[in-house]
Amino acid sequence: MSDELALLTAIFSHPNEDTPRLMFADWLDENGQPERAEFIRLQIKYHRGSDTNPQAHARLLHLLSVHERKWLGFEVECDVEWHFRRGFPEQLTTNIRNLLEHWERFAAVGSLRDLCVTGGRKRIVEALVQKNWVPSWKRIILHADFAYDGGLIGCEPMIVSLASCPQVSQLEELNLTGFEVSPRAAQALITSEHLAPLARLSFRSVVWSSETRAILSKCFGNRLRA
Repeated sequence: MSDELALLTAIFSHPNEDTPRLMFADWLDENGQPERAEFIRLQIKYHRGSDTNPQAHARLLHLLSVHERKWLGFEVECDVEWHFRRGFPEQLTTNIRNLLEHWERFAAVGSLRDLCVTGGRKRIVEALVQKNWVPSWKRIILHADFAYDGGLIGCEPMIVSLASCPQVSQLEELNLTGFEVSPRAAQALITSEHLAPLARLSFRSVVWSSETRAILSKCFGNRLRA
């Protein structure tokens, strides 16, 4: 295993630690990639809150605008947004069409942890539950587009399908935006063994009754965010 691969493996295996990233920055300096080394160090300082001056932020934006394609290893498509944290792409925001079209490419990004998907609820859920998720994915945000779905109604089968998906158990957070949560959907969520490990179940712009919210609150406690 090369030094570069060993360092990247350490970063992907210990995503919350800064030391492997800083070691990789040193390796980059020694191997003719000072801009990426600088970017990693600056983002780590920014994340720690030790360097938040406007000049440093402007430098980060400049480095990313010039080198993003090179650091990702592929062209950035329209309607695709990558969010770098501590020097590496950790969040992808895109629509379901782009996600399915470039699934293998996106899945190969070893530092990816957060996936934010927009589009029609039915298509998002049906596509995701049939795919093999990358184990490093820890946060999934499903953002329904009313233009595709015609409103908030009709979400029950989709929430039940998600609750029944074994791969949900790898997540730390599941965020559903633009869904209606019926009592039956809530029951599917609270009885799902796959949701038990969740640190956070988040809802945004949802329709639910006070009874439904109470049911979910009783089960998930402070893990429920709405």
